[in-house]
Amino acid sequence: MAACWRLPRFGDGDRRVPYLQRRAVTLRLSLDYLGPGRIGDWLQAEGEVVGHDEHVAQVRGRLYGPRHEVLTGLGAFALLSRHRTLKAPR
Repeated sequence: MAACWRLPRFGDGDRRVPYLQRRAVTLRLSLDYLGPGRIGDWLQAEGEVVGHDEHVAQVRGRLYGPRHEVLTGLGAFALLSRHRTLKAPR
């Protein structure tokens, strides 16, 4: 469930890497589940772009609670041209 919630924060939800304001396609996404969160725990998420060039962005994120980290992840995303339009699926 955490992966489903976390994916948009890595740039998949609206297909944008927020920091760069560019559409992106996932090249690699690695998630490590470190421990369970308990029902009622307040979980927080942080994400950051750790590096990028004209074509690829590397992103790191974590999901953590009051006692420990629940999930960490690394992602690599291909950045699409600012002028490229996405075609609707048929």
